[in-house]
Amino acid sequence: MKTTTKIGFFLIFVILFISVPITLSQVPYDFRTWTDESRLFVIGKPEITNIYVQNLGTNNDSYTITYKKEAYLKNLAPASHLLYVSIPSNRIHSVSPGMMGNTFATINLLGPVARGNITFNVTSENNPSIYRQGIISISAGFPISLPEFQSIEFLQLLVLVLVISIMFYSSHFR
Repeated sequence: MKTTTKIGFFLIFVILFISVPITLSQVPYDFRTWTDESRLFVIGKPEITNIYVQNLGTNNDSYTITYKKEAYLKNLAPASHLLYVSIPSNRIHSVSPGMMGNTFATINLLGPVARGNITFNVTSENNPSIYRQGIISISAGFPISLPEFQSIEFLQLLVLVLVISIMFYSSHFR
């Protein structure tokens, strides 16, 4: 056989070997998780956040959800107590391979938080050594109701209203 023919067979073998997909055995328990996007939260207004799980394993699985919250004031003082999180059902039951399941959490800012995070830990019930995390970043929107203003901001608002009132009445009653 000529050398060019041997090289040709070798190239065909390499091309076929590379182009044929190699399937590795899938693991029985694996998944991915994510949450809704991070967003602005308004003090006193509960927001619903979905927590999703997609089963990437070969077996049915259920999942347990826990969370860790951290929040900080403008001066970077810890303020986790101002962040309320409630998960009515902290389990996602019997998700088939390739399918998705979800649950939700209610998040409520109880005071003026500058920034924070809620980390949702999702753990496989059939293999507790496998867990994933979904993180929501918390940032407070501009105050739109009186309970959202801090004392100094409330005082500034009152002074502004007073100044506008005086200007209005002085221009109309001269």
